[in-house]
Amino acid sequence: PITEIPKNSLKNYVLYAKYSNEQLLEFELSFDETYYSVIGYKGNPQYITVPETIDGLPIKEIAANALNGCTTLKNITLSENINKIGSSAFSWCSNLTSITIPDGVTIIGSSAFSSCSNLTSITIPDGVTSIGSYAFSWCSRLTSISIPDSVTTIGSSAFNECSSLTSIIIPDSVISIGSGAFSNNLCKRYSGCYYLPTKNSEYGFLYKVNSTDITNVKIHTDCKTINSYAFYDCS
Repeated sequence: PITEIPKNSLKNYVLYAKYSNEQLLEFELSFDETYYSVIGYKGNPQYITVPETIDGLPIKEIAANALNGCTTLKNITLSENINKIGSSAFSWCSNLTSITIPDGVTIIGSSAFSSCSNLTSITIPDGVTSIGSYAFSWCSRLTSISIPDSVTTIGSSAFNECSSLTSIIIPDSVISIGSGAFSNNLCKRYSGCYYLPTKNSEYGFLYKVNSTDITNVKIHTDCKTINSYAFYDCS
């Protein structure tokens, strides 16, 4: 193979380009040998497409820390076989601008997209039931997010410090919202806070509102829990 072209070379060269997704990712076979997981990456990839299969077996999972700290990554396309995004799978991918989560995904792990500071929007598919703690924390350019009716749990600090988030609709299916899930974002932007939905059993995201701009708060009659220090320092 040609590894370099010498300076001032006058010779003609024919170069053949080859692209392969497998060269950018590292995989691991499951214990029962029925599927593969993405466990790491190679080099400094910018664009990745996760293939559907390897050796005839599906790739079902983006494992914990698989692409953690891949600051060169701008876009990744996940195959429809993916059903789980592990903890910190994409955390600190600071140049990641877009990602489409496949419909088969049911779990978004803790800190999965934490500190993806260039991620602007994301749609969570209908199959997801749980959004882990710190899943989208410090995604400072995230302006909108759609949460489907399938979600029942939003972890603590899930959207903490999403300072550009202006609106979010939480479905009635959600029965648990962890402490600080929406702290330091929506409540900084408005003079009043109105919390949706209407039937959640825990309003954990009232934890540390801490906004001097708040003049009015509406709490639904179904609210059962307001965490400690919820309105501390609301001068």
